Amino acid sequence: VGKLFLLDLAALSGLPRIVAFLGAGVALLVIGYFAPLPPATDQNIA
Repeated sequence: VGKLFLLDLAALSGLPRIVAFLGAGVALLVIGYFAPLPPATDQNIA
């Protein structure tokens, strides 16, 4: 992610840079939403 923002977006300017920034943000949100969560643990097990 750091390389994308520091190197790849530095080569763009104007509207393509904005679209790439928003697209990367949406992609990260979608990945975070669909990433599997760890299974819930049962606190009553002794």
